Amino acid sequence: MAVINFKKLMTFVVTLSVMALSILVTGCGSKNIELHDVSVNGHASTLTMSLPFDFRNPMAPKTFPNGTTICTSADHNSDFEITVMSVHYDRAKYKDFTASEFKPDLNKFSEDLLKTYKSKRKSTGGQLENTTVAGEPAKVAVLDGTSNDIKIKTRFISFFKGDEHWCITISYKADDEDYEKAADKMVESIHF
Repeated sequence: MAVINFKKLMTFVVTLSVMALSILVTGCGSKNIELHDVSVNGHASTLTMSLPFDFRNPMAPKTFPNGTTICTSADHNSDFEITVMSVHYDRAKYKDFTASEFKPDLNKFSEDLLKTYKSKRKSTGGQLENTTVAGEPAKVAVLDGTSNDIKIKTRFISFFKGDEHWCITISYKADDEDYEKAADKMVESIHF
């Protein structure tokens, strides 16, 4: 009789252990990353995207003699670092200052910004690929980097809306499926 009770007890313990392990595994690493719509003012348009936080201190627009106006919003929390920048080109002022017509060349502008970003952040990778963001032709790249010995992924997104060039970066801890999915949602949510 004692042997049967021992077998039943062991079966019960093993079953309970398997159930507990399956609950832990399905719940492990599952983060509740809440996103909400945040509007970001450019010079000529307002971009909206789903983010995990609001920008606390957007920079005031800066206008330069060549007819460009730059608007930048950047912020972070413990999970993400996000920058949204727009550069608006006033065609008449640009032509007066440079003696040439402004041409919104997505390839050139994206490559130049990506090169600058990679050198400042010491990031690697970043092959620009064609896509569509907010209904506009866009260039995107995924960069690898480190911060305090933590592997970081950065989404680099570049596109024009009229004469305004938008560049968005979304950085997060690499090799984390929840952060990856949240970054996907952020990019998909971009609209005007």
